[in-house]
Amino acid sequence: LDRSDFERAGLVQQKLERTNSMRDINLDSALAILARGAGQQRDPLAAREGGCRLQLIAGNEEVSAELLQGNEPKHRLLAPVQGILRKAKSAVSKSAMPQSAVKQLRLSPEALEERRFRFSVQLLRTHLDGLRSDDVHELITVLKCLQGDQELVMRSLRLLKAFLEAHMILHDRALQQGMVQSVVAVMRQTPEVDVLTLGVACLSSVLHGAAQRGLLGP
Repeated sequence: LDRSDFERAGLVQQKLERTNSMRDINLDSALAILARGAGQQRDPLAAREGGCRLQLIAGNEEVSAELLQGNEPKHRLLAPVQGILRKAKSAVSKSAMPQSAVKQLRLSPEALEERRFRFSVQLLRTHLDGLRSDDVHELITVLKCLQGDQELVMRSLRLLKAFLEAHMILHDRALQQGMVQSVVAVMRQTPEVDVLTLGVACLSSVLHGAAQRGLLGP
């Protein structure tokens, strides 16, 4: 078995390439797609692209939904219903078959929407990876990315922390954009140690800046 077997089975997330169905996705549209899909609860056992539906391995029936929704490897918890072994190749090549016998597979609307959502998240991750602490003009983008998956949230919190620590003048704008509410919501939704640590650091930076400016009173 190699990585492609696990990708086809849905146990490892594939890196998506830009196709015709996603050629219209840019940074702005990716943020809009993220906002639409943020409130949707996805089935952790649903079939991924190129794979089949997953099932819990015997002995893991009591695993929580929160654990299944996370991004950690789940090969010890889940297995594809139909297995992951490659099928033997047919003796007749595809080119030798009649054109009418060659099926043209199309993604269902739900699968296409899921693919566009995944590509949008992937695009936003790449965009955030290229930002630095001086790119404060990207504050709104960073705050909007707080509604993504855990990997995107972690990137956003790291950048937000860097922004707030390096530029105290940015604090007021961040507060006006609902930074506190967004960070608290993320900490409640994803009570992981790393998320909580970065969230507290962001809030502490704002409080520290307010104290330095004498906004907290004596």
